[in-house]
Amino acid sequence: MKKKTRPLVSVVIPAYNIEDFIAECVESVQNQTYQNLEIILVDDGSTDGTAAYCEKAAAADGRITVIHQENGGVVAARNAGLRVSHGKYLSFVDGDDYIEPNMFEILLDEIGTSDMASAGVYQERLPDDVVECRDGFPPGLYEGKEALSLIYGKMIYDQETGRLQPMTSWIHNKLYIRSTAERIHEGLDRELIFAEDSVFLYRYMLECKSFVISDRCLYHYRYRKGSAVHCVNENMLADINRVYLALTDVFREHWMSKELLFQLQKWVMEKACIAVNETMGFDERIHIPEFTVDTEGLDGRKVVLYGAGRVGRDACWQLKRSGREIVLWADKSYRHYQGEGLSVQAPDEILQTDYDVVLIAVEDERVAKEIQKSLTGKGIPEEAILWHQPVKLY
Repeated sequence: MKKKTRPLVSVVIPAYNIEDFIAECVESVQNQTYQNLEIILVDDGSTDGTAAYCEKAAAADGRITVIHQENGGVVAARNAGLRVSHGKYLSFVDGDDYIEPNMFEILLDEIGTSDMASAGVYQERLPDDVVECRDGFPPGLYEGKEALSLIYGKMIYDQETGRLQPMTSWIHNKLYIRSTAERIHEGLDRELIFAEDSVFLYRYMLECKSFVISDRCLYHYRYRKGSAVHCVNENMLADINRVYLALTDVFREHWMSKELLFQLQKWVMEKACIAVNETMGFDERIHIPEFTVDTEGLDGRKVVLYGAGRVGRDACWQLKRSGREIVLWADKSYRHYQGEGLSVQAPDEILQTDYDVVLIAVEDERVAKEIQKSLTGKGIPEEAILWHQPVKLY
């Protein structure tokens, strides 16, 4: 009996000045349970020890190819890797992230004859602060116009739930057909420095005849405050518009053009507001609220505000603007938010604070109930905890 050929998977890893992370990344790929891999390391003009590590890794593993180039950004780096790739399938891994040992084995089993397989992501903001992010669709195979329309109709914005990008917009938690991915990625604007993953992904998905969604988290995305996507960007509005222009023509030609363009325009609006509120380095008094919270009955009361996400930030702005007294701002991810310059403290600090009410500022009712349970477990009276569904303004 002829042995079934195991397809080659090309793994493109762009790397720029990440000497503290690149070894863990590469080793997580080398040590996959699925071993028929072609690993392409693209040193994008690094000035630290990244390039030397890439050469050392290649000398020890014949599956590794190294490309050195002048710094040109992630789109150019990925393109360079794609041009020398040979696999039937393709995956991207960022050089400061790492993957589960069985990621490729699972995705290859899942993809079957489909054009793409998508997995969940562990978003690591701090070693003890890990959020599991999954696609906002039931796991399974989506094939044929009716099934695909369910995804296309809300992959960028779900009008029913208000969720932005229910389809995880990362490029690297997925397995692609290499030949298709190479053609699409080569056509990207090399000046894209924001949401380039989304531009590639949406263009790719609109060419798919079928794809598979898995609820397994297989990719570890490491949030780094100093990385390009998490720095102050005074040109963010221009970058958002560049993404809009990169997708409008493709969307207009699709059979679901009306729905796709609406979602894209919604994305532009929300990202622009986030840019003004968080990304462009504006004075903190400049704020476009996305949510409003019920503050009835808080006059003259000492408020602990729990939650520092988008709802929490809007609630903080709203309370201060209306003259309410915030005696403490708390969140379990306080160290992450402190890293962003916010005066957020650990939830245990509530016990040392003179307060009248704890206002939970989160959008999801399930999350609010989990927070309430955690607070009562610390001895905070249930009657002192307040949550109402926040109202989304746009």
